[in-house]
Amino acid sequence: MKQGIFFALFAAFLWGLAPILEKIGLAKLSPLAGLTVRSIGITLVILILNFFKPTWKELGEVDFKSIIFILLGGLIAGLIAQWIYYRALKYIEASRVAPIVGSYPFFAFILGILILGEKVTWNKILGSIFILIGILLLK
Repeated sequence: MKQGIFFALFAAFLWGLAPILEKIGLAKLSPLAGLTVRSIGITLVILILNFFKPTWKELGEVDFKSIIFILLGGLIAGLIAQWIYYRALKYIEASRVAPIVGSYPFFAFILGILILGEKVTWNKILGSIFILIGILLLK
């Protein structure tokens, strides 16, 4: 449990640091050029990681449906949303962009209900209201 909380907080810290670094990096780059640099870097690191801890066998056993949905998620979040996020960083402060982009759990809540038939709970409703209030406070 403690290890999970540590990893979650560390990931949150890194996600908080990333917009600052990306805002600086995008000063002289277009959003698409920035996304290209980012993607090349990620690809190289993933290839190196797979050299030390190969996942090729696991990937060879994945069903087609899983591959399609992971690819769609990657295209939507890793390409399109990231590109739009970089465009936002070009226009407004990173300290405003990051929390607005971080409101994605609100959309996951709505889409989870509509597409996956997930349960609506008072905690989820309350959390969604807090997310919307947070965005309104950033105006």
